[in-house]
Formats: sequence, structure tokens, C-alpha cells
Amino acid sequence: LPITQNSFSWTVGHLIDAPDVGAGTNYKIKVRIISDFPNDSSDAPFSITSSAPPTESITVSNPNGGESWAVGSTQTITWTTSGITSGQFRIILLDGTTSLGTIASYLPITQNSFSWTVGHLTDAPDVGTGTNYKIKVRIISGFPNDSSDAPFSITSSTPPTRSITVTSPNGGENWNKGSNRNITWTTSGISAGTYQITLWQGGTSVGVVATGLPHPQHSFPWTVGSLASGPDAPEGTGYTIKVHLQGQDPNDFSDRPFEIKPAFVTGTIVPLVGADYEVESLDFRDFRGRNVFQVNGIWEFPYDGSRTPGTAVVRVRRHSGIQVGNCRPQIVVAFRVLSRRGSPHRSTYNLEFNQDNIAEVRAPFTVPAGLRADSDINIQASLAPMPDGCDRVRANNSKATNLNLHGIGGHDLVVGIDNFEVKKIYMSSSYRWRFIFRIGVQDQGMGELRNVRVRWRLLEDGTNPVYTKTLTIDRLEPGTRQYLNVNHRFGGTDKSRSIRPRLRAGHRYVVEAVVDPDNNIAETRENNNSSTRSVTLPD
Repeated sequence: LPITQNSFSWTVGHLIDAPDVGAGTNYKIKVRIISDFPNDSSDAPFSITSSAPPTESITVSNPNGGESWAVGSTQTITWTTSGITSGQFRIILLDGTTSLGTIASYLPITQNSFSWTVGHLTDAPDVGTGTNYKIKVRIISGFPNDSSDAPFSITSSTPPTRSITVTSPNGGENWNKGSNRNITWTTSGISAGTYQITLWQGGTSVGVVATGLPHPQHSFPWTVGSLASGPDAPEGTGYTIKVHLQGQDPNDFSDRPFEIKPAFVTGTIVPLVGADYEVESLDFRDFRGRNVFQVNGIWEFPYDGSRTPGTAVVRVRRHSGIQVGNCRPQIVVAFRVLSRRGSPHRSTYNLEFNQDNIAEVRAPFTVPAGLRADSDINIQASLAPMPDGCDRVRANNSKATNLNLHGIGGHDLVVGIDNFEVKKIYMSSSYRWRFIFRIGVQDQGMGELRNVRVRWRLLEDGTNPVYTKTLTIDRLEPGTRQYLNVNHRFGGTDKSRSIRPRLRAGHRYVVEAVVDPDNNIAETRENNNSSTRSVTLPD
């Protein structure tokens, strides 16, 4: 080998002047000048094994190029490994080849994914929108690493979720075969395409009702039971309607089955003067048009702070007769905020009955300006008095209920103190006090908070503040509880000037923790922002 060469690629075990060698543990390499003195050998033995050790590698699988992730959304970073048996992972955000900061560190070797709040970094300012980002995953203090094959983008907002919601028939309807009914649906995030409507019974498709309906069409006049091809659907129960965007994902079924009843029989109707009516149900829809349900017997109504937070849905059944002359039924819907004085707000609606003798009224309700969340509202739906000469309504002619406007979209901070312990630390002839506890803070509302301030104080005899300390939670995610650990020394009978204040045995001391003491955060409730623990110091 020439004197300028400083390396040699060796097929392990192969020799040119002797038989090849096999596995062993006491091998060394010696390099020398031919026919001269300088030489050197390996400082310690190395091993030749029966097969090559596995190559260690990391492969980033998501994002791997072309993805578009919105700032603040939660996305999963994933990677695979080969031959790695020890160490910890670090995830780094790159702009091209430049490192911007760390996303996560010290992830165990068994972990192959990480849920990332897009844009957040642990050791540098959060990043914004861009098109040249990559993810790098590496072993801390080790060689294997990998980056996204191509850049991905961080966008300014989450792209709208595309959805379809069937609104009619949506369950419980009784439609006569051959009658004319409208199939209706709503959409979100859809800007183009065509819809197809199919009739299902149980889990089986009965046939296509209509196809090729262009967006933004959201209704279809259906002769009940008819199909676009093949025989009509028979009378029966368990039917649902499916609306889907052709060639794409969004679709929706009726929430519950409806019934196709026999066709009407033509005949003579003998009118009665008035009829017999019943207020059958009183339900609610929130400001997004979604059903509101009772939780533990209470209507928990999501409230966004708007003046018109939702709609009352009143369903009236006509049991007999028809309406003639002045015997036209009306429903009166009244709303009253229980925490405020004044007369209820009333609205009157005419009742129009369908072929199933059902009338449904949707009454939007308006609340006073400045109404806080967690207010209670009484809602009553009553049949209006009938004129003289009309049949009397049955006894069950009204329904009423209370609902609670449960705030959403804001924050609801809760604080607590636990693991509370006070120790008396003896030092020769004197002692000190040590207070040990932790403060837990949770946001029961929606949305992430940054730099949440928490103040704790020590009050002597419950009223006299002798010590105050303010702490900060850098990041508080909704629904998660963050803890602040406190381990603080106070003076006792010791003479140290550096440990103040001195606490007095036999006195009662109260630890008070308050989250957001300056009221900088708008909350739906502010009656749960403090917590206390007390102790009487022994003699």
C-alpha cells in the first residue's frame, strides 16, 4: 500500500497468505512499514462475529413531503426504526436544512409516534406558516437520523371539514306511499360536486332515489317509495335515507328509521268543527342546528354568548277532526330568564298539519344582552285558547321545561391544592417550618392558554398575609391538569435572617391559591378560581 494511503477496505476474515479466519474475540490489527521499524497494533482486542450486526436506521414516515398542516392543529409525527435497541429520540423542525428548534426530546426507544401541536417548539419561539418545513428524527448522542423526504407546509388555518347532514326524513316519520315529500340535507365545507340519494332498509341498500343532483342543491321532491330504477319500495319500517357526494367521502344517513305507510285511500271526509290537539314534545336545537340532549335530567344548552343561541322545536299532534272556519289552532311559545325580572317573551305561531296529523313549529328564542353563561331559562309551549264553538283541546295542551345555557368557546379555570404537608425541621435547639404541597390548575373550557398566572399566599390566622408568591404555567391545554410543586421554608425559632417570615407555633395558617388573580382571562364561570388549605402549627 502506498505511503499516502491511510485506510483499507477489508472483507472481514479474509487473508492473502493464509486461510481465512472465522469468529473470535482476541483479534488485533497491526500496521507497519515494510522492512522498517515503525508499526502499531490495536490497543485492545476486537471480535469477529458469525454475521454482521444489524444496521441501525430511522425512517420518517409522516410528514414525508407534500402535507399541509394548519397552525395549532394536532398532527401525528411517525417514524420507523431498524436495528436500534437503546437510546432516546429527539424530534427537530427544519426549514430546508436549517434547524429551527426542538419539537420533543428524550422520547423512549419504544416510541414511534408523537402528537404535535403544529408550530410549537420547546426551546425556541413557535413558528408560523411556511412551505419548506421538514421533520428530523434522531437518536440523542448517536448517529442514526432521518428527515422528511420532501418539504411539507404549515398553513394559517385548518381547512374546513366537509360534511353532509340529512335533516328529513331523520327518524320517526310516517310517510304514506305515493305522497309527495321533500328529502332535505345540509352541508359544510363542500363547494362543488353532485349528490346521490339512496334508500336503505336495515343495513341493506334498497335502491337509488336520485343521482347527479348538483351542489348547492339541498332538497329533492320525492314521491315516497319511488326509485330511479326498478320497482318501488314496499310499505314497511326500518327505512333510512343516505345522501352522499358522488365519488368522494362525505355522506350521512337519517339518524333513526322512518316508516313507509300504505297509500291514501280516496274518500269523503266529513268535517268536524274544530279538533282534538295535544302538545306532544318540546325539544331544542343549538345555534349550530344540532340536537340538544338532557344530561342527568338537565338540558345542558351550549351557549356561545350570542343573542339568539338556539331554537325550541314544538311538536303538536291532531288526534281527530279537521280545522274549519275560525277553529284554527295556534301555539304560543314563551321564554323567560329566571334570574331576571320582567314578563316572558311570547311568540304565536299558526299550526300547519301534515298528512300524519303532525305540526312542527321551530321558535328561535332571543336572550337579553349581556346574559352570562350558566343562566337558567324557562320555556313553555301552550295551545292558544280556541274560539267559542270549537272543540276543546285535551288536558295535555302545554309543555314547559328549564334549560341551562352552558358556556362554550370561553375558558373555565379550576384550581385545587393537594399533597399538603407541613414539617417541623429541628436544628439543635431551634426549628424551622417547611410547607410542601402542589397546586393543580385545569381549564374546563375550550382553547389553549399561555402564561397562566397562579398566586399563592400564606395567611396568618386566616386573614393576615405574611407571604405571597406568583407562579406561571407556560402552556395550559383544555381538559388537562397542570401541577405546580411548592416546597418552601419558613422561619421558626431559628436566628437565620435569610429565611423569612418567621411563623408562630399555635397559630392557624391558611395557604390560598388563586388562578388568574388579575382577571386577565375571560371565563364562563369565575367562582372556582381559588382554593385553600389550613393548618394550626403545633407548639
